[in-house]
Amino acid sequence: MSRRGFVVLALDMYHHAHSLYNEEFGSSGAFLTFWPTSLYDAVQYMYKQDYVLKDEKGNRIIAVAGHSMRGFSTTMAIVTDEKDYSQTGIRKIFAGLLMGSDHSFSAYLGVNADVAFSVYGLRTVDIVAVHYNEFFFDPVASQKGETVVFKDYVKTDEGKAFLGNPEFPAQSPSMDWRMED
Repeated sequence: MSRRGFVVLALDMYHHAHSLYNEEFGSSGAFLTFWPTSLYDAVQYMYKQDYVLKDEKGNRIIAVAGHSMRGFSTTMAIVTDEKDYSQTGIRKIFAGLLMGSDHSFSAYLGVNADVAFSVYGLRTVDIVAVHYNEFFFDPVASQKGETVVFKDYVKTDEGKAFLGNPEFPAQSPSMDWRMED
């Protein structure tokens, strides 16, 4: 992306290498100490840089993206940016891309699909969801006694809501692809 003229920051998520974050979240004993804040802290840093574009109102033109846990961080960064916007009138995040990320863990912090979709607002937001996603720790798989189950995101309630609840969600030929044994 940098070869195409974009400023790129690949961050060291808190508690993954050398970055530390000391706040604890009590919603779950799992891993909720860093992902709700890591990406938005990076946005705050990028916002202060003179070389990052902004529009005539002071909104920065920053995109955030992440896969898996970083996808949860992407959602939380956009939610936090929208909360800040209500105080400052400035949005720092222009676009977001969530890859392999649903709202199963951000819901611990009160951010389910409905909340996330409502704050995406005027931003360009895309979701990459594959049929055999990594989210195999879900009730659907467990009920079937499996670890991984075929999922069609476009046909889920969450997928339909993201697409605006069309009567017949659009399907591209690539959505019909299935892995053969």
